[in-house]
Amino acid sequence: MNAITQSILSAGRASTIQDLVPILKAYRVSQRINQRALDQAAGIADGLTGKIEVGTRGLGVDSCNAILAALGLELAVVERSDRPNLSIPKVRGVLRVSSCPIENQKLAQKVWGMRGGNSRAIKMSPARRKEISRKAAAAAAVVHRTKAAQRRAVAKRLQRAADEAVQMASQPQSNASAPASTAAQAMR
Repeated sequence: MNAITQSILSAGRASTIQDLVPILKAYRVSQRINQRALDQAAGIADGLTGKIEVGTRGLGVDSCNAILAALGLELAVVERSDRPNLSIPKVRGVLRVSSCPIENQKLAQKVWGMRGGNSRAIKMSPARRKEISRKAAAAAAVVHRTKAAQRRAVAKRLQRAADEAVQMASQPQSNASAPASTAAQAMR
C-alpha cells in the first residue's frame, strides 16, 4: 500500500453511509480503477458508481458492500469521539435516554414491559387468550366473506359481459346492403 492510499484510508472516517462516497472515490482514483471497471468487478449496474459519486443516486447497503468487496476494503465500527453524553438518569418515572437505539429498546422493555406478543400471551389467562382468538377468527371470517362476495360480483360482471358479446355476435349485422336487399325482395 503506497503512501497516498495510506493517507486516504487513515483520514477516511465516515459517520454515515453517504460520507463513504468521497472516501471510496478517492481510493478508486488512487488505485487507477475507472468507474466502469469497478461496476463490473462489483457486479452492480453499469454507471451506478458514477451516479453515486455525482450524487444522483445514494449509496445503498448492497451496493456499498459490493463496492467495498471489489476494492478489497472493509468497514470498521469505532466509537465516536464526538459522541455527546445523552444518558440521563431516571428521575421521577422519566426513562433514561441513550444515543443507542438498541439500548433504548431494551430500556423500554425493562421499564414499560414492552415485549413481543408471546410474552404478553403468557401473562394472559387462558380464557382471555381464547376470547382474543375468537375475535381474531371472527374478523378473519368477515374479511373472507367480503372478499368472496367481491370475487362473485366480479365473476357475474364478467359473465354478463361475455353473454352480451356472444349475443351481439349472433345477431345479424345491420349494414348498408341490408335495406337494398329488403327493397329488392319487396319488388318481386
